[in-house]
Amino acid sequence: HTISMNHGALRVGPIAAVSTASGDGSPLYSVGRLTFSTPGTYTYDAGGGAPGTVTVYDTGSVTGLVTRQDTGQPLAGADVFVGGQETVTDSTGSFTLSGVPMGSQEMAVTRNGYATFVENEVVTGNATTTANVAMAVVPGWYQQNALPTGKDVNAVDFVDVNHGWLLTPNSVFHTLDGGAHWIRQSAAVGGNSLTFVNRTTGWVVSNSGNLFKTTDAGATWQAQSSVSTANLTHVCAIDTLHAWVTCSDGTVLTTVDGGSTWTAKTVVANTSLWSVYFTNNQDGWVAGNRGTLAHSTDGGSTWTTLSSPTTQSLWSIDFVTPDQGWAVGASATVLKTVDGGATWTSVPVTGAASSVVLDGVWFSTGDTNGWVTGYDGISGNPVSYDTNDGGASWTPATIDPTAYGLNAATGLSSSMAWAVGNSGTVLESVDGGATWDDASAGDTQTLNCVQFVDANNGWAVGQAGTILHTQDGGTTWTAQQVGTAQNFRAISLTSALHACAVTDGGQIWYTTDGGNTWNLAYDNSGASSFASVSFADNDSNSAFALDTQGNVITSTDGGVTWGASVWTGMYFCGQSHFFTSQQGVAIGWTIDSQYNQQGTVVATPDGGVTWNLSSSLQVLNGAFFGGSFLGSTDWWLCGQQTPAGASSSVGVLAHTTDGGSTWSQSTGPPDSAFNDVGFVDATDGWLSSASGTIYRTYDGGTTWNAEDTGYSYLSRISAVSVQNIWVVGLRGTILHYPSPP
Repeated sequence: HTISMNHGALRVGPIAAVSTASGDGSPLYSVGRLTFSTPGTYTYDAGGGAPGTVTVYDTGSVTGLVTRQDTGQPLAGADVFVGGQETVTDSTGSFTLSGVPMGSQEMAVTRNGYATFVENEVVTGNATTTANVAMAVVPGWYQQNALPTGKDVNAVDFVDVNHGWLLTPNSVFHTLDGGAHWIRQSAAVGGNSLTFVNRTTGWVVSNSGNLFKTTDAGATWQAQSSVSTANLTHVCAIDTLHAWVTCSDGTVLTTVDGGSTWTAKTVVANTSLWSVYFTNNQDGWVAGNRGTLAHSTDGGSTWTTLSSPTTQSLWSIDFVTPDQGWAVGASATVLKTVDGGATWTSVPVTGAASSVVLDGVWFSTGDTNGWVTGYDGISGNPVSYDTNDGGASWTPATIDPTAYGLNAATGLSSSMAWAVGNSGTVLESVDGGATWDDASAGDTQTLNCVQFVDANNGWAVGQAGTILHTQDGGTTWTAQQVGTAQNFRAISLTSALHACAVTDGGQIWYTTDGGNTWNLAYDNSGASSFASVSFADNDSNSAFALDTQGNVITSTDGGVTWGASVWTGMYFCGQSHFFTSQQGVAIGWTIDSQYNQQGTVVATPDGGVTWNLSSSLQVLNGAFFGGSFLGSTDWWLCGQQTPAGASSSVGVLAHTTDGGSTWSQSTGPPDSAFNDVGFVDATDGWLSSASGTIYRTYDGGTTWNAEDTGYSYLSRISAVSVQNIWVVGLRGTILHYPSPP
C-alpha cells in the first residue's frame, strides 16, 4: 500500500492501521502503533505477521533536456536551479537534480545569451519529474574568448571553493566549479558590490539607490526598496536576514528582515562611505572619504565616529574578530586596530609608492596572515602585498602580467583567494596572496586584428606573438604556435588555409595549411613596424604590407617572398585594401606644406609602384585608422580629429560612393575616436571605438545607435554578414554578434 501525505509518501508492507496526526502542526506519520515525524526507513509489528517496513520520503528528482528554442540544439553549460539544488547541463544539454523538496518548486534556468527560463515544477517524493526547457536567444554582443568577460569587474564573492559570483557594471556571472567555467546569469543586474551568505541568497547594490536580492543563486533578481537615491557603494550580510549597505551621501542602510524593509542612518553627512563590515548582527564598522571610520554596537541603529590617523580615503575594511581589524585606502594607506576600532595604527607597506591605491584587504583568523590589493594610480597596473607577521613586513606579490588594476578581492581561507579588476581581470591565489594567476579561460593578450573568410573560419592576432584560430565561428578558439614574441598588428586571409600576418617589429609570417605551421617570410626587425597587410580581392598571390611610416612592400607569390620598399606619401598608415593586383588604397595621415597633420587616403593604380594623394579628403589635425570597402567605389573610413581650438579629439567618418573622387565627412556619433568600421551592405554597418562602445547603423550611416558593451577598448571589426560580426580588444576580448556561443 502507498499513502501520500503533505510531506512525503509511505511505502509499507501489510499494515494493521494507518493514520495521521498533526499535534502542534509538525508533520507526523502514523502506522499501527508507531508515529514518524522525520523521513527515514522504519520497521514495525504489522499485527501478527512478519515485521513490516515503512519509508518516509520528502524529496524527489528533476531531470530534463535544455535546448535552443529556435534550432532545437542542446545547450551545454546552462545553470539549472530547482528547490535549492543546482547543477549545470552536460555536453548533451541534459541535467538531473536529486534531493529536491516535494511540492511546487520554482525552476530557473540561465545561460549566457539566453532569456532566463522560470516556471514551477511539481516534485513528487521518491519519484522523478521530467522538465524539458527551450531557451530563447537574446541578440547581443557575446564574449567568445578570455571568458568570462572583458568588462571591468567590480566585485567578487565565494561561499566555498566551488560556488562564486562576479559583478560587472551590468552583469552577474556565476561559477559552480571554482571558476573553471562561468555563466552570465543576468544582463540586467549589475553594479558596485555584491555579497552572498550561502549558495542561494545574495544582494547586489548599484547607483541611484538600486538594490537587488536573489534567493535562487542569482538565476533571478528582485528589486528592493532601498529608501535611498544615493549611489550604493558596498554591501555586507551575515545571514539571510541581516545586511548593511554604505552610501555615497554618508548614510548606512540596514535590514533585519532579509530586505523587505530598509532603514537609513546618517554616519557622516555628505561624506562618501565605501566599505562596511559586520562580525555579528550587532558589531559593525564603516570606512570612507577623508579617513572616515565609524563603529556600531547595535546593528547599525546608531554609529559613533572613530579617531582616524589619516585623511586619505579608505576603500575597504575587514575584521577578523570584534577586536582585530584592518582598513586600507589611497596612498598605500593601511590601518590596524586591536581594540575594536577605539584606536588605529598606521602600518607602512614597504616598497609601495604613494600613488598606490589599496581597495582590498583580507586577514585569516589569528590576524597574522593576510594581503592587500589595488592598483597604481599612475600606471593603472595591479598591485598586491602579503604579510605573514601581522603587517610588520610585506612582500610584493607576483601578478599575472596581463592583469589590469584590481578593484576588489575576497579570501576564503589562509591560502585561497580571488581578485578582480578592470578589462575582465579575474585572478586566483592558492598561496595566500603571494602569487596571483589569471583565472580567465582563453588567451588574455590584447588582440589588435580579427579577420574571417566565412562564417566559420577566422583568425585573431595580438600582443606577444598571439595568433588565435577558429573553425566553428568562434565557439572555440585555439592558440597557434608562431616562432616570435613580437606583437602582431594585422592579418589578411584568402581562404580557410591561406593567411599572412605582420608584426610591429618588422616581420611577416604566412601559412598555407590553416595555421598548423607558420613560416617567417620577411624580417626587418628593428627597422620597420608594420601596420597593415592585405591580399588583393581577386588574386590570392598579390599581397601588400604597409608600415607605420607609410612604406609598402609587395609580394606576388602569396606572401612567400617580398620586394623592395616604396613610400606611399603617408607619414602614418592605419589600414589598406586592394581590389585587384593593381588597384588599392591606404589610409592614415600625412603632413602638408604648412606642417599640419591631415587625415587622408592614397591610391595606387599600378600595384603599389606609384601612389596618388587624395585632393578631396583632407581632415585637418585628423587621422584615419580603419576602413570598410564595398567594392571598388563604396568606401567608409573612420578615425579621429582634434578640431581647431579644441583640447580633445572627436571621432570622424568619411564616405565615398565614387571611388574617392568625392567624399562626405561627419563626426558621426559622439565619441573621442573610432578604431574601425565594417559594412556588410549599403545600409548595415558598425563602428568600434576607443571608449568600448559599438555603434550600429541600419540606414547607411544616416543615424547611428550606440550599443554599450561595457568594454573599455575595442579595436578591429570583421563583418561577414548581419548574422556574423566579430570585434576584438583588450585582454583577449573577442565579441560576436548577434548569437551566443
